[in-house]
Amino acid sequence: MINNKFKLGPELIFTITIVLFFVLMLVVENINGRFQTNDFRVMYDAADSFVHGKAVYGVPFGLSTGYYKYSPFTLLLFVPYTIFSFKTASILHFFIIALSAIASIILIERIISKLFFKNNNQRLLMYFLIFISVALHIIKDIHLGNTNTILIFFLILSLYLTLNNRLILSALFLTLAIFTKPYFAISILPFLLYKKYKTILFSIIFGITFLLITIIFAGLSNSIHLHVQWILSMVEHSIMLESSYTFFYLMNNYLGANIPANYSYHLFMLIGLLSYLCFWLCKRIQKENGTFIVGQSLTIFFAFLVAIIPNILITDNEHFIFTLPLITFMILYLRESKNYWMIALFIIAILMYGGNSTDIVGKELTLKIKYWGLLGIGNLLIIIMSLLSYYLIRKNREFESKATLKDVAS
Repeated sequence: MINNKFKLGPELIFTITIVLFFVLMLVVENINGRFQTNDFRVMYDAADSFVHGKAVYGVPFGLSTGYYKYSPFTLLLFVPYTIFSFKTASILHFFIIALSAIASIILIERIISKLFFKNNNQRLLMYFLIFISVALHIIKDIHLGNTNTILIFFLILSLYLTLNNRLILSALFLTLAIFTKPYFAISILPFLLYKKYKTILFSIIFGITFLLITIIFAGLSNSIHLHVQWILSMVEHSIMLESSYTFFYLMNNYLGANIPANYSYHLFMLIGLLSYLCFWLCKRIQKENGTFIVGQSLTIFFAFLVAIIPNILITDNEHFIFTLPLITFMILYLRESKNYWMIALFIIAILMYGGNSTDIVGKELTLKIKYWGLLGIGNLLIIIMSLLSYYLIRKNREFESKATLKDVAS
């Protein structure tokens, strides 16, 4: 007799469905000969070269542009893969990315739902809407075997752990993300503004620890050499890349304002500073009128800084997966507000953000969409709508959750 009390939770249903989707993707790619994971090939071969005492930086692995550009410590994390054949390691990495995507969606939905909204219904539907919105970028990341989905999981997990005052683990995952892609250092600003000083302190300690571990495995002189080569490789990689999604490209393409892309890091730091001042001012105003909620402000500030990265810095388009937290926020907000004009605008933004697939729109239209920079425009629209929605929530105090930071863990 079937136990009528047994019921699959939305998290489990979502996980099983998406895992089956990725298993099907893996099978189809192998049948079609498209399971190549070119980015993972770079990291795998670089780790193998390190193990055998060969050069790591400045050497093309796989494709002619396949240069390893992550930190020496991150390289050590890929060394265990070399125990397996490349094909086996690729499949293992494939599923690590897939599980990171699933965990990221479930975790960020939990954070935002608990902190911002009273209503926690339709969670399964919300999971699938979030996944569909970012699916193109996850699929491309997993097809290439890159690390972006894993990194956004680290950042979301770091945020979750911070909100629950588990600061050592939070700092660990934050530092792992920063050591892989140093521009994530900007995500320290919310911890600074909202006085999560221990997270910053532990991050510094972990950073020093990672350097010492690299010295232990590589030796002092070789470690110094590797870090110099790493810095040079990051500079060269930025020069090599072109992007039709950045603020600079859009300004030039639509307004004829030819701003050199080498100012990207200047603008990046300026945006970090201005956003810090804006959120500091909001913090003061909200404290004065009694509407300040630290978890909400920290989460939105954190999500904003991560989402703006691919609009400012020249990166590959799968880096737009970093907007996942803000997309989740918008989907949950629109569920509550039922603001139809914002729903329509958000759908348009999502189509720009995640609809440019050759398989869907064809090669010719794909090239036009890329030239128009619609991905960058869509991402900016999502960011602007998220900030506006957050402002409306705090101004009107609608849909306000009574949850405390401790409730995020429950």
